[in-house]
Amino acid sequence: MNVRRSIGSFTTVLFLVVLLPGLAFSQRGLRIVKTDIPVAYKATIAVSDQVIAFGTGFNTGVEYLKPGDKQAAKVPGSENYSSKSLGVCGTKIILANTRNFTVAVFDTTDGSLKAIPEDVLRLRAITGDMHQGGGMQTSGNYAVAITDTTGSDSSAFKVIDVSGPEPKVISFEGSGEIANARAVYRQVAIDAISGKVAAAGGMDYGINIFDIDAPDSEPKRFDVKSVNGVGTMQMRFDNGKILFQTGESYARAFLLDTATGKITEMSRAIYGLAFSGDTYVYFASRDSNDNHGIIARAAVGKAGGQPKFSAGATGVGGSRNNGTVGFGSSAAVTSDGKRVFIAGTDAVGRTERFQLLGGSKFVLQPDRGNRPAFLLGSDVVASTKVVAFKTGTDNNTTLGYILL
Repeated sequence: MNVRRSIGSFTTVLFLVVLLPGLAFSQRGLRIVKTDIPVAYKATIAVSDQVIAFGTGFNTGVEYLKPGDKQAAKVPGSENYSSKSLGVCGTKIILANTRNFTVAVFDTTDGSLKAIPEDVLRLRAITGDMHQGGGMQTSGNYAVAITDTTGSDSSAFKVIDVSGPEPKVISFEGSGEIANARAVYRQVAIDAISGKVAAAGGMDYGINIFDIDAPDSEPKRFDVKSVNGVGTMQMRFDNGKILFQTGESYARAFLLDTATGKITEMSRAIYGLAFSGDTYVYFASRDSNDNHGIIARAAVGKAGGQPKFSAGATGVGGSRNNGTVGFGSSAAVTSDGKRVFIAGTDAVGRTERFQLLGGSKFVLQPDRGNRPAFLLGSDVVASTKVVAFKTGTDNNTTLGYILL
């Protein structure tokens, strides 16, 4: 498997951009677009360098935008597909059918929609939160989903390879026999770089690593029973390493190197995880100073090392009630690990500010449409060239994105 990616130094150059609804302005290469395209505030956003996909309804409805387009387009049969469980692989969108729990692949280049037969792949469940474990996960040309094993098929999860004109489904027949995995796997993650799948959660108290190229081989298992297993937040798998939160009452953040077995413990953690290009982000919960309402202090580090915590509790517009710089509840790292962004989650409130890590500090982005005049944002995601997020106010959320 030839999947290569250069990993550069951890530096970020900040360019301030003034936004008006539906317009974009660029300065020295950074381009932020604030659209009028509605996004359901509880829905998922997924992104590649070519496509931004997002949910439009509370339960169903999926649209997509190619960066630079002025209008979004609907996925055919959009009303059948979950607005909360979806993924993007290059130009293709991976969809979950809420009527029969099957999966379909939509190609945005030619408009073709390929449904995978129910007897080949049927989802065990359709999750309702893009940050919680259990939903479909993507990496490169692969998607992975937890599958129903009540029939003759004992594969507890399956990988979908969308590199060709027809989706190819890879089963892991041995996965259903490990510690009653059909009952215990609560989340999966996939890493195209190492060619591995991670499955974890529940009574197994382990992280099991499977080989995509050898799906019938025994998995490599890492015991995490001492920390009560993997928690509810979606673990992140990249370049052979896994960032996860523990299942303890007071969760901690850990990073596991699946090649060496080294486990690095960080601090207590809360909210979502982001990890790409050997750069990780989580939100600290060491003491009451790390929490401010529905947001928390961002912690950023490189794989194998300890994080740096965002400093202070700087208010926006002179008041902490308007939000705190360096605090958030969702994070994204570009695929090369060079740029870090934080924001809020779900509906966009005044405390949920879109922020970019500039050097050693998080920096707000200006927006004359708000008071204080800084960009609001939630549920940020990133590829190498595109960052997408929800903006707007309260439940009236719209799509925002950045061209890097």
